[in-house]
Amino acid sequence: MTRGKTGKQIGKEYLQRAEAWKVSVESAGTVHEYAYAGRVRRTEVARECGFSRSVCVQNEGVKALLERCDREWYGTCLLYTSPSPRDRQK
Repeated sequence: MTRGKTGKQIGKEYLQRAEAWKVSVESAGTVHEYAYAGRVRRTEVARECGFSRSVCVQNEGVKALLERCDREWYGTCLLYTSPSPRDRQK
């Protein structure tokens, strides 16, 4: 429950949930079930951890954990970069 907590406390709780999720997935040997295009499916993680998908992008700790999972589990780490104005015109 997040009622009465500061943003920092909530962010820390979300990171703890994500860390527990990672341990659970690795223990169960179900890492392959979360793969999509060489990355962890953020929507699935958010749903299973009980937070919004935006947490996967906005919470630096959760974001770093998922990028680490991408590298460790699938050998990738694709960082999103927005296209340059020149690329958008094409």
